[in-house]
Amino acid sequence: MIDATSAMYDSLAEHYRSYSNNRSAYILGVDQFIISSVYPTQISSLLDIGAGDGVRGMQLAKELGISHTVLFDGSPEMVTRCQALGASQVVLGRAEYMPIFDHKFDLVIMLWNVLGHLDGRENRISALRGIAASMTKESYFFLDVNNRHNGASYGWWRVAGRIVIDSIWPDESRGDVSYSWVVNGQSVPGKGHLFTLSEVRGLLQSAGLEVRDQVFVDYATGVASKNRYRGQIVLKVGLA
Repeated sequence: MIDATSAMYDSLAEHYRSYSNNRSAYILGVDQFIISSVYPTQISSLLDIGAGDGVRGMQLAKELGISHTVLFDGSPEMVTRCQALGASQVVLGRAEYMPIFDHKFDLVIMLWNVLGHLDGRENRISALRGIAASMTKESYFFLDVNNRHNGASYGWWRVAGRIVIDSIWPDESRGDVSYSWVVNGQSVPGKGHLFTLSEVRGLLQSAGLEVRDQVFVDYATGVASKNRYRGQIVLKVGLA
């Protein structure tokens, strides 16, 4: 049975490449952080969770000289597109029910708020535990998530109010949002989650993972900053 998020990406699949190109500055900013963070380590295997059409993961593999690539996504339409790219393996599945792979990966990526498309804390932790099981102590894991306190994207006054409310009355469900993507004149309904930094750090800790480095990448310009209010959250993670 296809879940709501997978159905959403099935609807988006035809236009996903053009939509990604419209966000190329942000995507490049995140990818540059990944590449600079692993260089000059020799990386031979990649697992891309929520791979979309697979183009981004395969491009990262090419730039890093990775020979073994596994693309994993919950949308049948996206998986069909991944299968055309020559990856070592393409897997259809939901991230919260991660399969046990026959080997560990040097690099695992979960990009563009894939974690925020999973419903609820327990499903997010389940996915992160599956990722941890796919890693060794030497592995790298990178993810980016939408930052609830990103004043540059969501407005400084709105975010100031969020910071006050979240400090007085923390409630993770407050980060749940519904929206519509407009792609080629078509409206595609969606839902996701906006995280606080402490929230996503807590999820990682619950899954046996720890943050090694962090930056905040502006969603419009792709500029990386150490200021937690000036971009989406991008994390370099390892096993605890």
